[in-house]
Amino acid sequence: MPAARLEVQGLAAGYGSVSILSDISFAVPAGGRLTVLGRNGVGKTTLLATLMGLTTHKGGTVRVGEREVTGLKTYARAAAGLGYVPQTRDVFRSLTVEENLFTGLKGRPRSELESVYAMFPRLAERRNHGGMQLSGGEQQMLSLARTLLGKPTVLLLDEPLEGLAPVICDQLMETIV
Repeated sequence: MPAARLEVQGLAAGYGSVSILSDISFAVPAGGRLTVLGRNGVGKTTLLATLMGLTTHKGGTVRVGEREVTGLKTYARAAAGLGYVPQTRDVFRSLTVEENLFTGLKGRPRSELESVYAMFPRLAERRNHGGMQLSGGEQQMLSLARTLLGKPTVLLLDEPLEGLAPVICDQLMETIV
């Protein structure tokens, strides 16, 4: 098996004193995909939040490529190559589509926006609309586009198709692949 792009060993985490995850281990090779399935409340979202450093770490390690990111803050994990699209989308509702996208540029030139507008023509059409004016599918596109602007080497998607129309699901999956 090729070297893992994402490797998790003995991960344990939760929220404050409450433990949710215990002894989670897996490896995803470069170019690979991993799907985590389970009922509501079993820890899928907590796992992704933990990989991003958003929970209380209780044990284990997380590596992105050759770099251990376990002790790093969320912004440093993003800089190390982790990109996270949360289930909640986390669109800045008071900002326009374009202003939301600017937050994903991380100092790169504004011209980089054209690549996501090419992937998501609907966002280009709505670039001056506020986040509150977007449908759920458009918000999901915006959240994914903003994350992709960060050029992640590992993309973490939390229920990316939940509640979306089938045509939007098809567009998102095509873009993700």
